[in-house]
Amino acid sequence: MNPHVKQFQSYGMKLVPLHDETKKPKTKPVEDKSGKVNYRWKGVEWTDDDLANANTIGVMHQESNIIDVDFDSPEAQKF
Repeated sequence: MNPHVKQFQSYGMKLVPLHDETKKPKTKPVEDKSGKVNYRWKGVEWTDDDLANANTIGVMHQESNIIDVDFDSPEAQKF
């Protein structure tokens, strides 16, 4: 496993495996109360094996109580 995973987790960061091509979070099947299966990435527990098998890992900002400032993004607010 990437040694940084445990380090980031020790800071309270909630990590999620990402798709290498799109950098979007991977999803897991979650069954709701009616038995319907939905695919979600938020509110899902990602195991150490899930993270170890991922080539790319992201941080869930809200769950980790952090914000991300991307100054070079064209969509970023101009100050």
